[in-house]
Amino acid sequence: MDKNKLYKVNTIAKKTFIYAFLIMLAIISIMPFYLLIVNSTMSHQEISTSYSFVFKDSFLSNFQKMVADTNNKIFTAARNSLIISLGTAALATYFSAATAYGIHMYNFKGKKAAFIFILTVFKINTDMA
Repeated sequence: MDKNKLYKVNTIAKKTFIYAFLIMLAIISIMPFYLLIVNSTMSHQEISTSYSFVFKDSFLSNFQKMVADTNNKIFTAARNSLIISLGTAALATYFSAATAYGIHMYNFKGKKAAFIFILTVFKINTDMA
């Protein structure tokens, strides 16, 4: 068999395996969220007694019970989460931009080391994700 043809077959086989593996990981990652949404459409008794991948018709009554419950302050929790996440994103963006500006515009001792340190932290964070 020709080396070029063998290389192409080998490459296609590798890509097929990689894509199949990535699709499987995507399904495993998305499945809990899908089941969460499906369970939100089921009554308490249905959730307790059975397991389903099919949407039911109790979503509106479940939502009304959730909103009416005085012990469950869902909208206050959502507002607090939004405030914290927006504040965190704004501060992270500001300090990242200020750091990038300082490293780019000013010449100082250890500039190269600081740049390498920041790139290393980025690389470590992307490897862990």
